[in-house]
Amino acid sequence: MSWYSSNMFRRIATSLVGATLLIGSAHFGGWVFGGVVFLAAVLGQWEWYGLLRRAGFVPWRFNGLCIGALLALHPLLPGGIRLAMVPLVMLLIWMPFSKREAIVHAFCATVSGALYPAALLSFLLYLRNMDQGFLLVLTIFLLVWVGETCAMVVGHRWGRHKLAPKTSPNKTWEGYIAGLVGPLVAVVALHFAMGAPFGIAAMLTLAVICGAAGASGDLAESRFKRAARLDNSGSLLPGHGGILDRFDGMVVAAPLAYLFMWALGTWA
Repeated sequence: MSWYSSNMFRRIATSLVGATLLIGSAHFGGWVFGGVVFLAAVLGQWEWYGLLRRAGFVPWRFNGLCIGALLALHPLLPGGIRLAMVPLVMLLIWMPFSKREAIVHAFCATVSGALYPAALLSFLLYLRNMDQGFLLVLTIFLLVWVGETCAMVVGHRWGRHKLAPKTSPNKTWEGYIAGLVGPLVAVVALHFAMGAPFGIAAMLTLAVICGAAGASGDLAESRFKRAARLDNSGSLLPGHGGILDRFDGMVVAAPLAYLFMWALGTWA
């Protein structure tokens, strides 16, 4: 197999296109960035419902996608959370007439997709709306990507000790530690090169949050995929798999980073 047709080439090409789209839309902000987050949220939610079906759950996709779409956009959409209650209430009205037997499982599966990943990804829009929002979102992107890349490279090359063999046999402690150290090194390098736009202490904390969140999100999704007996959440992104495979770390990092920056601004 030639290098051009290898999985690594597809992975790099997809990463470059995806990073350009995310960073470019984040630069413009507003509904441009909101549109990209909305697309990632809805496509990720569709993949999540696919995982649930493989695991034996049957969600109401239409209602769930409507709720998730409104929750994903609510930082830009006045009354978005209130509007999201409409398809939820419609679902509750319909449920007594449904012929499904595992109706509690179906309801919980439907709501879970609106929260993971849709509602959690909305925190990217909250971050963009903060002071120096573009720099903040760009920092989160870079730290999560650096952590994931370091974990993958070090784990593949030097990984010996299994991190969670029953959940993800390929994950190692060496890769996990590299995923924590990599963002810290990146922050120090950025500080000496350009300074720390949010203060070195805040940047180091964000590095720890993004490194740990990236690993945790990856492990959580691996557990979900194992329950569904799938290797990837989808096949939309060549070399990566699905949207959830690419955004599993960001789903956890974005809300934690926002809560930290919000607390920092509130208590300062």
